[in-house]
Amino acid sequence: MHSVSFVGPCFHCGKPTEYEKVFPISRHVRKHALLAVLLISLVAVLWLALFPPETPFLSPTPPGPEAFVQADGRILVQNGSPIRLESVSFSNYYSFDLGEHGFDLHTSLHHSERDFERVREMGFNTVRFAFNGNWYMTDPVAFWRWLDQNIDWAKEAGVMLSLDLHVPIGGYWLAPNGDNTDFSIWTNEDTRQNNLDLWREIAKRYKDEPVIAAYELLNEAVTDDASGDQWRELANDLVATVRQVDSNHLLIVGALYGTNRQYTEMNQGSQFLVNDSNVMYDFHFYQPIEFTHQNASWLERPISDGGQYPDYETPIPTGRQVLIPDSSISVSSPQAGDSAWTEYESEWVVLDAQDAVAGLPIMVLRSGASGSAEFDDVKVFEFDTDSGQITEIATAPLSQEGIQQWWPWGNVDPENTPFSQTRSETSGANDPYSLQIEGVTGAQEYLGWSSDSLWFKATPGNLYQVTGQIKGTGIIYPDHPEASSAYIGIELNFYADPIAPDTNGFLFRDRAYLEAEFSKMYQFGIENEVPMSVMEFGTIRDTFETQGKGGAIWITDILEIFHENDISFSLWNYHGSSMGIFLSDYGTEPSIPNLKLIEILEHALAEDDS
Repeated sequence: MHSVSFVGPCFHCGKPTEYEKVFPISRHVRKHALLAVLLISLVAVLWLALFPPETPFLSPTPPGPEAFVQADGRILVQNGSPIRLESVSFSNYYSFDLGEHGFDLHTSLHHSERDFERVREMGFNTVRFAFNGNWYMTDPVAFWRWLDQNIDWAKEAGVMLSLDLHVPIGGYWLAPNGDNTDFSIWTNEDTRQNNLDLWREIAKRYKDEPVIAAYELLNEAVTDDASGDQWRELANDLVATVRQVDSNHLLIVGALYGTNRQYTEMNQGSQFLVNDSNVMYDFHFYQPIEFTHQNASWLERPISDGGQYPDYETPIPTGRQVLIPDSSISVSSPQAGDSAWTEYESEWVVLDAQDAVAGLPIMVLRSGASGSAEFDDVKVFEFDTDSGQITEIATAPLSQEGIQQWWPWGNVDPENTPFSQTRSETSGANDPYSLQIEGVTGAQEYLGWSSDSLWFKATPGNLYQVTGQIKGTGIIYPDHPEASSAYIGIELNFYADPIAPDTNGFLFRDRAYLEAEFSKMYQFGIENEVPMSVMEFGTIRDTFETQGKGGAIWITDILEIFHENDISFSLWNYHGSSMGIFLSDYGTEPSIPNLKLIEILEHALAEDDS
C-alpha cells in the first residue's frame, strides 16, 4: 500500500484540513517505477556529459589567474598563450558632465550593443573604454548600472574591455584652451583620495571578471609641479590601492605628458616604473602632430595645414645635424641707433656645399652687438638652376599663431648680461605680432630664435635668398677689432648629416621617421623587460578626406610597425566627429563610416589573426 497526504476543505466547516489517501500499489508496479527512475537518471548523466550547461548549477568559483590578461616579461599572456590587446577606443563623450546637453549614460547614442559586435567583426579583441570619474561622484548607481551593462555587451560580443580613467576626479587638462581646466587632483588631498577610492571600488567590484582586460589608471597625466613627481607618486599609490583588493588584473601606466600645467614633448624621461610586476607601460603616438592634428580645434595652438604623408621635401631634424661652416647667407644689419620697420634682403647666393641636406632661417643678435631688435615676415626663396623657377620655400609672417612656433636659444651669462627674448603682441611690421631680442652680448655670446616649421630641403647648386623685416632700438656695434663680427639680423644656415655611419641628422616624413619616433619610447620596454602599448594613435578625418593628404598611408605604416614589434594598441576613436571609424556628431548614432580606415583595419587585423 502507498499513502499520500494532501490539504483540502473540511466537509463540515470548509477550513483547510490535511487528509491522507491510501492507494494500493503492486510489487510489479513498484519494480518498473524503480527501473524508470534509474533509466531517467542515466540519461540525465549522459546528457550533461555531452552537453554541459553554460551556467553551473552551483555558485561558480572565481576564475584562476590564468583566465586574466597578465604581463609575462615583455609580452602579455592569457590562458597560457601570448595575446596582444588590439583595441579601439570608445570615448563615451568623456568631457561631458551628466545632464550637460541632456547627456545621460543610459540614453547616450555614442554606441549600443550592436557596436560591440561591429568591433569584433572588424577584428578587434578589446575596447578601450573611457570614463569620467566625476560621473561616479555625481550618480554612482547610474555609473555602476552603465558599466555593468557594457561589460555584459562585451561578453556577448566576445571582446574584452580595458577600463580607461580618461578624466579623473578633479583633473581636466585635455583642452588647454578651454574654460574648465582643473588640476586639483594634484593639490587637494580629498580629491586625490576620491580617485584612489574610485579605483578601489572598481577593483573590488570586478576583481573576478576576466572580460576586463586591464585597468588604465589615468590618461595623459599633466601635473601641477615642475618635476612630474606628482604623477609618479600617485601612480604608485593607485597601484597599491588596486592591489589591496585585486591581484588579477593587468594595470596600464602611462607616461608623463606634461608639467607646470602644460603639455610637453615626450621622451624616455617621461616614462617610469611602478612597484608591481603585472603592468603594461603606455605611450600615445600621433607623430608628427602637425600632420595628425591639422585643423584640430581643441589644440592650444591650432594648426591650419599640417602637410601630407609621406613628404620627402620637408626635412625633420633629429638632433644630430651638422652646421656647414662658411655657407650662411645673411641680410645686412640695421643701422646703429633707432630704425623703423625696414625690409632687408640678402644677395642671391649659390649653395656650393655638396653635402648640404637642409636649410633653416634664424634671427640672431651676437658677438658684441647690443640693443633691441624686432623681427617679422621672414621668407626664404630658392632659384632652381634646372628649371629656372624661383620658389618661396619657407615663410613666417609671425601672426598670433606664428609666433608660438618659434623657440628662443642663446649662450650668454645671465648673471652679468641682462637680456630678453619675447613674443611681442603689440608691435609688428604688418600686425601686432613679432619676435624680439634685447640684450648685450660678449664677443663669444649670442641670442637667437628658430622654428622647426621652417626647415626646408636644400639642393646643392641652387641659389638661395633670405628676406625679412627688422626694427632696431638703441642698436650699438662696438668699434674695436674683436667685435668685427658683431651682428644683428636674419641668417640662412645650411646643415649636413653626420659623418658617422648609421646616423641621420635629418629624416623625412615617411615610415623611417615613424619608426625612429616610435623607437624613442619603445626602448623603455626593451631596457626594463616590460610590455608596452600605444593606447592612442590615429589621424584626423581631414587627412582621409582631402585628396593627397595620405591619412590611409600613415595608418597602414603605423599598424605595420605595431605588428612587427608585437605591441598592444588602441585606435582613437570609434565614434567622433573629428577622428575615428564613425564620424557623426554628438547626439547621433554611429554613422558616416570612414570607409578607407575600416578597410585598412580589417586587412591589418586579419593578418594579425593569421
